[in-house]
Amino acid sequence: MSKNSGVPPYWVQKLVLNAVSMVGTCDPDELIHILEEEFTPEQWDVLSGFLSHLHSNQLTIGSGNFESRYAQWQEGGN
Repeated sequence: MSKNSGVPPYWVQKLVLNAVSMVGTCDPDELIHILEEEFTPEQWDVLSGFLSHLHSNQLTIGSGNFESRYAQWQEGGN
């Protein structure tokens, strides 16, 4: 999984959404203890970048907008 490899698979989306729901934030510093072990360092770097983008721009994600938020991030927009 790289930033430009397309939307993450469904299982990745579910893991991220469940973690965000549990913790209540997209801040990767708050999610690292839940998610990091599920991914390679390279995959975590990509997800961490995405989550940082969401957190710093005060954007939320859910099952209905995960793919569109990820696509926007890949394109460099909000």
